[in-house]
Amino acid sequence: AAAVALHAALQSALEAAPLGRPLGPPPPLALTPAAEAARAAAIAEGVARRVPAQYLPTFTPLAPGAARSSEAMQLHAPLPHGITAAPTAMAAEVLHVRRVTTVTASQKRMRYSALVAVGNGRGAGGYGLGKAATQQAAADKATREALKAVVYIPRYDGRTLFHPLAAKFGATNLKLGIRARGQGVRAGERVETALELLGISDVWCKVHGSRNPTNTMRALFKALSTQQTAADVAKRTGKRVVDVAREWFSQ
Repeated sequence: AAAVALHAALQSALEAAPLGRPLGPPPPLALTPAAEAARAAAIAEGVARRVPAQYLPTFTPLAPGAARSSEAMQLHAPLPHGITAAPTAMAAEVLHVRRVTTVTASQKRMRYSALVAVGNGRGAGGYGLGKAATQQAAADKATREALKAVVYIPRYDGRTLFHPLAAKFGATNLKLGIRARGQGVRAGERVETALELLGISDVWCKVHGSRNPTNTMRALFKALSTQQTAADVAKRTGKRVVDVAREWFSQ
């Protein structure tokens, strides 16, 4: 009887709802700078409270439009996964937020899904997904997941890739190539942001097939994980690395 009554109440609510508008909270409005700052502070408090100390004890997200510089960050901690480089500031940016609906036998649950990328601008970074009842909580959870999945990507000359890369994830095909020094990143907004957080520049990126944001990030990091440095090739082939410029001009 209770299930029948609940079903009848839900049906009445659906009939009373305006056409084209799903049940649940209304779409979020554009936030003012003050509201954005308060949201960033709340995310920082949540991350500092729940991220394990061995990862990142304190965290301050970037304000909208702020420059990605070490002066703008307040994150200093050893990186996970055996990364022993000098601790540097890390930044996080929300790449995508969408509202998702979970349908059960008795109700519809409206939640938010967030995709967040993090990076220190020096080769260390990652991405994470989070779902929660609010955008803020989803971004908070995604940030914590991204911080737990930090990896190190080697960079040629401290700025770009060692060689062109390609990867496929699902229906997403992604290709990365190298551009001349000083030409910057030419890619979609989300890929460009992720590469900038990693400190990778002077590259281009093309995505064919599905442009799903999550699959695009998975394909991007899959491609970056296949990169081989000169030392990797030398170790695999039993040869040694020689800096031609140094050998030539030192004579």
